[in-house]
Amino acid sequence: MRFLRQCPSPVTREEATDHRALYARLASRQVVTPSGVPAGVVWSRVSGGRAPGAVRDLQWRCALGRLPVREILHRHGCAASPLCPRGCGAPETVSHAFWDCPFAGEFWTLVRVSLRRVGPGLVLSRDGVVYRRGLGLLPSVTSGVLWDVLGYAKWALWEDRVSVVGKKVNVLTPSHLFYRFRGRVVERIRMDRTVHGRDWVIKRWGVFGGLL
Repeated sequence: MRFLRQCPSPVTREEATDHRALYARLASRQVVTPSGVPAGVVWSRVSGGRAPGAVRDLQWRCALGRLPVREILHRHGCAASPLCPRGCGAPETVSHAFWDCPFAGEFWTLVRVSLRRVGPGLVLSRDGVVYRRGLGLLPSVTSGVLWDVLGYAKWALWEDRVSVVGKKVNVLTPSHLFYRFRGRVVERIRMDRTVHGRDWVIKRWGVFGGLL
């Protein structure tokens, strides 16, 4: 029924009883940009990359603004306060959780400094981190690899945020979280080297392999 309600009319009798046909019609429709998302976001690029499914899913939900942050939960009566659980005093929107929060700002400063050791071409901004827009490319590094690395960083941020909500206290400092993020990327690179070999890793990860 949820596919049927979203499909534009008319819907044939055969389509009304065929979920796959209904889904195919919805998938073929032009994506409507949600409110608050800047124009020109290429959604196929947001969902791209070779990171694990959980990381790619977070990339997509972050760009769409479909995460259970306090501001949304409070608006729907599911949270007592719309304020950031890290205690900064600002409403917790998706943008705040991943970029504007002082904790996130310190974390991204560490990420930015680490990545700039590879080359000066990288420019990190909110639109780049959330929507994959305006990212300067580093030498010999594809945009997809850079997007995967940023996905691991956002994954670390979100997992820590969930822990803060559960424990009611900031457990990790931004520097500790940075080392957790870096460790996961290193673990992934080592796994790829074991499965695919050194040459494949050099081709796939480029200079990021040496960075992290």
